[in-house]
Amino acid sequence: MYHTVVPICQGGPPEQRSAVGSASVSFSFRPARAIVWHGYRDSEDVAPADAPLAIELRQTSADGGTLMLDITASDPTTKAIYMKSVHVAKVSEDSATDIARGLILFSRPYRLDSR
Repeated sequence: MYHTVVPICQGGPPEQRSAVGSASVSFSFRPARAIVWHGYRDSEDVAPADAPLAIELRQTSADGGTLMLDITASDPTTKAIYMKSVHVAKVSEDSATDIARGLILFSRPYRLDSR
């Protein structure tokens, strides 16, 4: 459906993050098919095909082995929020979070030999 690479590094406490850059990353795309959001509300929301879909990732916490990323999916035009969830990015192995059917957030630790 959509693929992008976003480099993310583990930030320190909030007072240190301002010195190294933003604690969030946002991007948008237009899915080729409608996305149905199950389990986030009492009723299902539907993001229409070919309509803009915005994803924001924000670091919420971290420890030595994991980085917790808050995920927000929304309609950038109406500002309607489809879902909020958390992705646990592990610093030593690949991680995946199913956001919706066909929409998965993958994270992978940076390796010097992965270029």
